[in-house]
Amino acid sequence: MFTYKLICPSCATCLKAVKPLPTEKGIKCPKCGAACFPAPAAASNQPAPKRPNVCLQLAPSRNRNIPSGEDRGEVRTGPLMLQKSSEERNKKKGNRALAWGIGLSAMVFLLAGFGMMLSRKSGAVPDAVALEAKEASTTVVESPPKPAIVVDRSKQVGSDSNSAAEATSTSGRPKTVASEQKANAGEGKALVPGEPLLTQDFLDQLTAYAEWLLDIRLTEQQRRECQQLWVKSWKEANQPVKDRFWAYAKAELQEAKRVEQMSAAERDELRLQKQPLFVASLRKSSGQEDRMLLELFDSAHQPGGERNPILVAGAPPLTHDSVTRWTMFVEWILDVRLTEQQRQEFRRLFINDWKDLDHAAKDDSFKSNTQGLPSQLPLLNNYYRDMLRAQRQPRFLALLHKTSSHQLSQWLQEVHESAHKPGGERNQILVPGNLPLTQDMVSQYGAFIEWVLDLKVSGGLTALQLGDLREVLVNDWKTMDKSGKDSFLRLLKKWSAIIQLSDTERARNHEEMRAKFLAQLRSASDHEPSRWLLAIHNNEQELVKFYAKDLQIQMDNKESLIEGRMGNKPNNP
Repeated sequence: MFTYKLICPSCATCLKAVKPLPTEKGIKCPKCGAACFPAPAAASNQPAPKRPNVCLQLAPSRNRNIPSGEDRGEVRTGPLMLQKSSEERNKKKGNRALAWGIGLSAMVFLLAGFGMMLSRKSGAVPDAVALEAKEASTTVVESPPKPAIVVDRSKQVGSDSNSAAEATSTSGRPKTVASEQKANAGEGKALVPGEPLLTQDFLDQLTAYAEWLLDIRLTEQQRRECQQLWVKSWKEANQPVKDRFWAYAKAELQEAKRVEQMSAAERDELRLQKQPLFVASLRKSSGQEDRMLLELFDSAHQPGGERNPILVAGAPPLTHDSVTRWTMFVEWILDVRLTEQQRQEFRRLFINDWKDLDHAAKDDSFKSNTQGLPSQLPLLNNYYRDMLRAQRQPRFLALLHKTSSHQLSQWLQEVHESAHKPGGERNQILVPGNLPLTQDMVSQYGAFIEWVLDLKVSGGLTALQLGDLREVLVNDWKTMDKSGKDSFLRLLKKWSAIIQLSDTERARNHEEMRAKFLAQLRSASDHEPSRWLLAIHNNEQELVKFYAKDLQIQMDNKESLIEGRMGNKPNNP
């Protein structure tokens, strides 16, 4: 498949599309939010050089509907609000990277808290958990920009305004029920004239999506008040801000249509991933509409609130939201997908264990839940999720084994073993034989690739790339001799040992293995897996160069701003 490239005239970002870009449609840069610019005929229709026979992407494009081992959901980080200025956006960008760093630090705190909950009855904290509390956090690099958005101003997103009263149904679906024909025709009451046209239908969809995302129920009066505040902000915003918000909101409403097709468990999981980012954006905003939504969220989700009932009273109490976050953590750390019946069983066992804990253990678990990974996990990209799971899952399984006398620990072990046995739900046999290739082997190799090629900037392998890696390995495994398979298994075993080393030792191993690994790939460039991995590496290096340049521009702008405020002018060379 060819890709088509063009350069944003404002920020020089390289934008890509999978088909020719018509010159009559405007292109919006997702990096700088520049006003729509036409696609130059010569540039937009110039195909990029042919790639290896796999589909690669620079930016993560994560799909929930991926088979076992590859359920990497796309999480948009932008707020559903009118962003005020470029200075504020840069501040949010830095805060998001900081939040990711905090999330990694909190991972240690979380595992300690969950371990205490499982082991406190026996009167001792396992050594594995105590060791994790001493480990240093890792710096997180922000994810790359999203692909370019082609804006057709003749089309608008609309909705039936009568559906606003049914913003969230008992199944948890966001209601965006307007037909594409009505939306494209721009029907609905026009609230603010201009380009783009703000309609009542669009606001109804946006309000319904915010209700689903925040898991709140607005009254008719609250809905009208919130929409009036949105209209006020829209009137006060300048055109570039409107264009950026419109592009983002349209993308989010397209996401809502996909959410409607998901199961209840998948919708809940996606909301848990997106909600912390949205709430964090609301907390940093000074807009009246955002403050209103935040107050409604805090009221509904406080212990005992409308959307967060208390399951076990006490100090601290055990609430519905707490159990939901623990469920998400268990699914992530064990790499399992619980059925609705299993979720109910986990909830029952968790509540029973909670009742038997002493006050100190409950307090530790409560702090881990509210300040640790359950609330921070959505802020981590694929790279850090995979690294942390590869490092901590063996310790967590050892902890479950040590506390297997507890019913919850025994049940979690059984769930993991059932899902990850060869042929299990999360560990399909991809190539049968005396030395079969399984999904767990592919996932483990994928984590190794992310580490050895240092895919921090791109955020790790996307679901699409992980699927390509599986296909490449399956084809290679079918023709590989026994010595080649044995060598592959030794590499996975070595990786399992490396990830458990200290940060210093792991960094030293990385430096040595990266050079050798790239040399091997280049010496076998006629080999399909080698070509594929080299393409991944080259894409990552392009992103590293891009962000290095972008970071230097930000530093120069910041230095100029400081000098301007101090009344100093830079000296001429």
